[in-house]
Amino acid sequence: MLSLLTSYSLTAQTRQADNSGTPEPKLFNRFYYGGNFGFTIDEGGTGILAQPIIGYRLTADFSAGLNIYYEYNEYKRNYIAHAYGIGPFVRYEVPVRPDIFGLVFHAEYSYGGNSVKYTNERDWHSTNLQRLPLGGGIFIQTGARGRFSVVALWDVINLNNNQYNNSGAPSIRIGYTF
Repeated sequence: MLSLLTSYSLTAQTRQADNSGTPEPKLFNRFYYGGNFGFTIDEGGTGILAQPIIGYRLTADFSAGLNIYYEYNEYKRNYIAHAYGIGPFVRYEVPVRPDIFGLVFHAEYSYGGNSVKYTNERDWHSTNLQRLPLGGGIFIQTGARGRFSVVALWDVINLNNNQYNNSGAPSIRIGYTF
């Protein structure tokens, strides 16, 4: 099965000085803001995702932050689900060719809820939901602060749980940051 989560991310990111003697950015300039918007398509269902984030660049390559998300899914006309949560994320970037492109490794944890309504039932069923998406990808530098990225993430907690991950396929996030 093929599942595709395409995300558009607008984040303002900063770069900390390297060891070349360039002064460090001001405290406020280490923060970045933005989010992901995406949609999921696979052979059995569709969904949309909204995920605002705020991050802080701890070093030139390592950042951490907080994300919240809302996701709507409809699967084979058997059920409708609303998932939502909040949690931390970390990101490590490895410049392969500085100012051109590099690798990015991403991990996030979220805790929230999931409300499901099966089409043959009247009532909604609610459960707690934990997610732990891990993965990586590439980024391409598009300017002093801009980046285009493609990242594949696997939810290792729900990898084999059909209610939360219909196909076991990774989520693909395509984003732009500045």
